[in-house]
Amino acid sequence: MLFAAYGAPAPPRGKNPLLIVLGVCGGCVLLIVIGVVIMAVVIAPTVKGLAGGMVKMTQTMPAFLADLKSHDYKSAASLIDPSAQGRLTESKIRSMEESVEKKLGKMQSYGTAFSSTEQRKVSAPGDTTGQISMVEYIYSYPVTYQKGSATATFKFLFDASGAKTGDLSKMKISGKVTDFSIQADSQQQ
Repeated sequence: MLFAAYGAPAPPRGKNPLLIVLGVCGGCVLLIVIGVVIMAVVIAPTVKGLAGGMVKMTQTMPAFLADLKSHDYKSAASLIDPSAQGRLTESKIRSMEESVEKKLGKMQSYGTAFSSTEQRKVSAPGDTTGQISMVEYIYSYPVTYQKGSATATFKFLFDASGAKTGDLSKMKISGKVTDFSIQADSQQQ
């Protein structure tokens, strides 16, 4: 009698497995897209800053050598990273270059590209804990003088401490020289 008034109940509806799979996959894709966008917003400025620092590094070395060749030590000193300006002064740069010129004569030319490169992990300057938090990039340039050749060595520090802590905004490289030396090659000494 009850069925007569209301009719028979509808048969249970089956769930379409294709719709379930597509819904789950769509949700996963949406989460991945959101994750990529967030990472791009967080990481892109850091990558841009690091890439800019690396490009600046490759421009700094020839500019520094050009300043040495023209004896513009003040301009060369302006290419020193602020962290190194206390120990790598204009007068120190002048002294190094004049010492080599005394042995080998006037600078004639320098290489258009570095002759060797090296990188090593180091502690931050003034760090007493011994924690490795920086990478030092070392580049050597051949330099030709009237009476022989010399090697100019540039060092740059890359602060990688943010990589360990997850604070990528702390990772940086200024592109300015953190240490420099120039010495006559061994056969002329």
